[in-house]
Amino acid sequence: MKYISLFAGIGGFDLALDRLGHECVYANDFDKYATQIYRSRFNREIDTRDIRLVETSDIPDFDLLVGGFPCQAFSIAGNRKGFEDTRGTLFFEIARIIKDKRPRYFLLENVKGLLSHDTGKTFQTILASINELGYECEWQILNSKNHGVPQNRERIFISGYIRGESRPKVLPIRYTNSKDIVQINNPTHSNNRVYSTEGVSPTLNTMQGGNRQPKIIGMLNITTTKRSNETPKEINEFLRKYRNKPITEIASILELPKTQVEHYFRTDDSRAIPSPEVWIKLKEIFNFPDIFDKEVTETYTKQIEFEQTRRIYDTTI
Repeated sequence: MKYISLFAGIGGFDLALDRLGHECVYANDFDKYATQIYRSRFNREIDTRDIRLVETSDIPDFDLLVGGFPCQAFSIAGNRKGFEDTRGTLFFEIARIIKDKRPRYFLLENVKGLLSHDTGKTFQTILASINELGYECEWQILNSKNHGVPQNRERIFISGYIRGESRPKVLPIRYTNSKDIVQINNPTHSNNRVYSTEGVSPTLNTMQGGNRQPKIIGMLNITTTKRSNETPKEINEFLRKYRNKPITEIASILELPKTQVEHYFRTDDSRAIPSPEVWIKLKEIFNFPDIFDKEVTETYTKQIEFEQTRRIYDTTI
């Protein structure tokens, strides 16, 4: 099928439809950074105009319209102004395009709060608009955690088709609950909870950040240097001994930030060891002997424990 993607963002709908063999003939979003990602990901153009300014004659004919129209106006996390919010009225741009182009199908996505907004009147208005356009529709709330995604995110999906035509069965989608994730430790503080890699991960709580993210332990092979636990201090002392230029000048030669280079010469626990590439350049600058070359430049592969939050714990030292 040929489809168009409205409020395409970075292309969630598009990625799925392309994998299923459908053809995108038009996409629209005016977020600068989302559209940059979209172009890079799909290697095709996306219309960056305000959808309210796009004439339907500018849009090719298509079979399916997909779109996650802006949800901030309906989300319980926002002010919930609904159609009083300009973003909330963008549903009617979808209705305008459907009215003029008459696609066979559409699939829309929004937050769960759309159902309850204004005691259900907002959703009734949307359903009435769809009915007036001559389309039948069905809807269902789906949670991403039940479909292979480690995230607890409920969204409403609205599937529509032209009244009187045969249609494929879309909703409801049946599923079985995924296995709940298991906490593998018993910490004194909730920030330190760690979960196994089996099952569905808990999502971030309302106090995001501050080390409160769920930690999921796994194993990972990485390439690292042979330096021992004692060597970093000795290497820093060695570099300070041979340093004969100001930090600013060294940073300029290395083409690295001054703040990064400073850590190579520090005496406290904030010290850092240069990468093999930087070490070679430092040798050219200071002409020091090869005492620590092996520790800094020779690498090997080892297994580490890690968190899915990208914090790494080296359990081999």
